[in-house]
Amino acid sequence: MAILIPLFLVAYGEGDMQTDLLILLVYIACVTIGFYVDYIQSAVLASLTGMLVSTYIFSQLDARLYGGMVFLTIQISTYVITLVAGIVVAPMLFNGAGITGLLADMGVPVIALAVFCCAREGIIIGLSGLVNHRLKSA
Repeated sequence: MAILIPLFLVAYGEGDMQTDLLILLVYIACVTIGFYVDYIQSAVLASLTGMLVSTYIFSQLDARLYGGMVFLTIQISTYVITLVAGIVVAPMLFNGAGITGLLADMGVPVIALAVFCCAREGIIIGLSGLVNHRLKSA
């Protein structure tokens, strides 16, 4: 529903309103995809964090505490990396390349989404390697 209304308005809009709504549509699509990726990858990340922390800490209470802290630290760090990429790095890249206008405005959320997905996937690959090494399963 959130995508249908701006899509309808883009189809019947005029001039600047149409481009603004198209940019809004790209932002909505990127945020929706980001929430879905975050939902799926958070479950995997939480499982890997729990498995890894439990191999280092043997007290059940401490393992729960450290597991939650490590999970939240990883989550917050990926959000901060994404914000920095979307607010600082992507506009600098577009300005440095001389790209302005609609392409630059639509490219910023796409780059931020790509950075978010790649950062999370990299962390998951690294944690799964650590878990495999720690449990000697690979």
